[in-house]
Amino acid sequence: MKFSVRRTDDEAAVEALHTLIFPLDEWEDADAMWLVWDPSGTPVGFCTARKLKQEDAVFLARAGVLPCARGHKLQRRLLQVRESWARKLGVEVCITYVLHSNFPSLANLIKSGYEMYKPPWKYAGDVQYLQKSLR
Repeated sequence: MKFSVRRTDDEAAVEALHTLIFPLDEWEDADAMWLVWDPSGTPVGFCTARKLKQEDAVFLARAGVLPCARGHKLQRRLLQVRESWARKLGVEVCITYVLHSNFPSLANLIKSGYEMYKPPWKYAGDVQYLQKSLR
């Protein structure tokens, strides 16, 4: 199955997917958003990122894919589009986090070159933080 990933300004569409995938989590503003479209033109996933003001880094905020579209390596594609955006900004590091219990996401991040680290301050609660150098 072929999926397309495109940058979007349609915050309502991204927020709607966020609510479906993460019903207990609050929406966070982003500097950039992308949608994943299935072959029929239905949005089935999203990701967001924002440039951190405190340091020369991009924070990979949220990414989610509906169950019907999982298993197609979309998380890796969503990492790649945000890393590309970060490089265009001239940023040297991407930072993200994952819940300790989310082993599939943690494995994908590590396979994509992310390393665990302890940030100078917490961006979220009790989670595993990861970073990747873009140099």
